[in-house]
Amino acid sequence: MAQNSYRRPAALLAYEVSWEDLDGAETEVSPPKLVEQVDVPATDQLELMNALWDAVTFDAPWVPETSEPLRLVGHEGAKSTHYELVLVGPSVAGGSSPIMTDPRFAGEHDAWDDIALDKSVDLFLDQILVPLVEVYGLGNMAQLDAARLSKMRERVRLIYDKHLMGLGVYLKAGPTGYVQGMKFVLQEMVENSAYRLDMANMIRDALGESAQNKVSIDALEARLTARASATAILAVVQAVLVGTDVGKVMYDLSASWPEVAWSAVSAPALFALSPSEGVVTRDESSVKFTVLPKGATSGNYRYRWTTTGDYGLLSDLLLPDAKVLDTREREVWYFHNSPANIQDTDRDNVSVEVFEVPEGATSIPAGAKPIARMAALVRGDTRVIDPRLEVNSGATPADMYDSGETYPCVEMLLRFPRDPKAYGYVVSIVGMGGVGDPRNPNYHFRTGNGNVDYRMDNKIGVNVSDYRGTCAWYNGFFGGDPADWPATEPDEIMGSGGYDASNETMLLMLFSAVDYDDDEDLGAEADLWKEWARGATFEVFPLYPEDAR
Repeated sequence: MAQNSYRRPAALLAYEVSWEDLDGAETEVSPPKLVEQVDVPATDQLELMNALWDAVTFDAPWVPETSEPLRLVGHEGAKSTHYELVLVGPSVAGGSSPIMTDPRFAGEHDAWDDIALDKSVDLFLDQILVPLVEVYGLGNMAQLDAARLSKMRERVRLIYDKHLMGLGVYLKAGPTGYVQGMKFVLQEMVENSAYRLDMANMIRDALGESAQNKVSIDALEARLTARASATAILAVVQAVLVGTDVGKVMYDLSASWPEVAWSAVSAPALFALSPSEGVVTRDESSVKFTVLPKGATSGNYRYRWTTTGDYGLLSDLLLPDAKVLDTREREVWYFHNSPANIQDTDRDNVSVEVFEVPEGATSIPAGAKPIARMAALVRGDTRVIDPRLEVNSGATPADMYDSGETYPCVEMLLRFPRDPKAYGYVVSIVGMGGVGDPRNPNYHFRTGNGNVDYRMDNKIGVNVSDYRGTCAWYNGFFGGDPADWPATEPDEIMGSGGYDASNETMLLMLFSAVDYDDDEDLGAEADLWKEWARGATFEVFPLYPEDAR
């Protein structure tokens, strides 16, 4: 996946350029074959954020985002597949990037030009047009309602389709083209009353309630009409370039080529990293990452774990916390530096390289090449849920399946202290979301009304499993010695209780998911569960012997 450090949208294209067979012979793919394309959102931290009258939530449309991941499945039967990754976006920079002189991609230039133009229009509509019209129509940056901004962007595109199809001609003309484009849309506003009214209504609808009450559409349209001279239009363009963040957008465009390329190699996965996305909250400010072997993998390995470290550090619980760890541990923890101040915009990348090393090696040899590389994202989340809820990521137990394979998994459970005087509990849940949602794996929540009472014993038995760690549930239904119980798949244990002997706590499994085919976004699933649980209440009622008389 990609995150754009510039305030411009882009597209990321993956071209297969060659592949190696099992004997190491390389076959060139000519011409390169486009196998995947994803959109890369702009890193939008415009000063327009300062004009929001309400707090920016994690749903706000200008919180930085990452692209969807590229799915590079590799050439069929190949030991490894080589790709060229090309990022295409708006630019007013002079000169050509190296990829434009690569003869292998000469036939792709027209397609890249079309993409760059489409992204230029997106950029203009999203980040230049709105501030421009605000200053032109209102005389200053408006106090906007963050909750309405996404719909505002959709309306801008509809207005563009109706009135501004000629804009693209200007955006092809380099730096001066963007200025001419601004003049064009304002001149159109003067001459086209339908366009002028559409824009006036759009701005008014996006204002906060207090500001909205002060704005008359008739007065706004009159102001737009009155500022019809070329001098007035030029003054507004200059004010927008100097007084808003549009000038910084233009700087970003001048500092980056329209096409930038990287090389990448994919190979059949020997390992997987779980989770692919970790979430830290003010109640759970750490994430455990685990490297999972795929299939029959044997050898001696060391792991180089790395994080960008903007908000937290890594620990294997042996070495000091650091941005980079050289360790034999395939499990590490990411700890946020300031749990009480976690924000939705907090982002850190975590990557791991796996090295095969001689037995007894205490460090990664100089010059060694990794046999696998994997990456994950850590992000902050300020949503408030019951602090007794846990979301744990890890791997299924090796004894769950006859093959011995392990798979990435995630679970959400409610943990509460064990009361030694009780013989059982009733856990009452009210207001759980996800009712009727086919993505909801818990049958009781999916088919009910969001209100469920679970009854569980106070000891290991038929409805209380022996909990031995993340996704490790051993069902008492089988009877006999708990040490001999087979592992039960997490999706078969939802709604059942658990006993964690390590800290004398009881557990109720609420949700679980397993990624068997490397195609599940477990982070997104866990995010859904948190959203469903955000408005729910959880009450635990111990049952005592005297109550049963």
